[in-house]
Amino acid sequence: MVARTALRRLAQERFADRVRLVAVGGRGGLGAVAFESRFGSPNKRRPAGGSGGRGGDVVVVARSAVDALDPRRTRVAGGRGGDGGPSLRKGRDAAATEVSVPRGTVATVGGESVDLFVDGASLLAARGGRGGWGNGVGGRRRAAGGAEFGHAAADDGEEAFVDLELKILADVALVGLPNAGKSSLLRALSNADIKVAAYAFTTLAPQLGVVNFAAAATGDADAVRVLDVPGLVEDAHAGRGMGGEFLRHVERSAALLHVVDGAAADPAGDFLAIRAELAAYSPAVAAKSYAVVLNKVDVAEDAAAKLDALRAAAGGAGVVSASAVTGAGLPALALDLRALARDSLRALAR
Repeated sequence: MVARTALRRLAQERFADRVRLVAVGGRGGLGAVAFESRFGSPNKRRPAGGSGGRGGDVVVVARSAVDALDPRRTRVAGGRGGDGGPSLRKGRDAAATEVSVPRGTVATVGGESVDLFVDGASLLAARGGRGGWGNGVGGRRRAAGGAEFGHAAADDGEEAFVDLELKILADVALVGLPNAGKSSLLRALSNADIKVAAYAFTTLAPQLGVVNFAAAATGDADAVRVLDVPGLVEDAHAGRGMGGEFLRHVERSAALLHVVDGAAADPAGDFLAIRAELAAYSPAVAAKSYAVVLNKVDVAEDAAAKLDALRAAAGGAGVVSASAVTGAGLPALALDLRALARDSLRALAR
């Protein structure tokens, strides 16, 4: 029980799925109070102070390169606008401050929620304040109570609570029995730093890897987040084994990749057993789009026959073969992952 509690705490620290932060728009720049002598009338000066620049907004933006929420970041402030100057010189507007979040984050500000499923999707969290009016362009302003502000006064930015909830932890989750080779496959496909060993529960906590692609003109993602969870065993949905601790992370993945051990006696039976566990845990999880890979084909006996049986068991789902050791089939598998993630995220965004 102690070990399981420690693992749960570790997973929560790495995979924070809810974060609240305070967003504060930047203060506007001060308006300038300046005068210039008129040409030919040195004793008559005209107001010539420029207005201050606008404070910077705080914007939440989904980025494919970001794989997790940061629970340590609890306050974000926009930059201050530049002060106005003489000769009607306006201060610079501050650039927006970006809060980068993973795709699949739901951002809520003031009761308005936006699903940030697409790379670059954004939500304005806090607007920057307006710059103070220079005495050469705006005259004087009055506060709500009627009291006059000086020309140099500027507005503070908005302040708002921003609730971030990670609905989609990964684009694709790897699921399979213990020792199916999921961790080795993820390490071979991505930049994840994963330690593997020759015992059943290689993965003791969820591992997130990123499969990177060259930029494509088709609009496909240039990176796919792939999640490896502990191997599932019979009755994992009821809490047996390590896998049941992390099935909720599978629930927040857009699609699934079934990894089946090609060296096993009955890969098709193993695949059907995992399908049954997912359905028992959640019909919604079992209904996710999925593909299947027959792994370890480098050491599989009768690999062709096993692949045919697996295709028959999977019905209309795509089934490929691969080897994390030799690299066979990995390029095609990576492209299948990108297509699977693309189609699933587009369906979620609709």
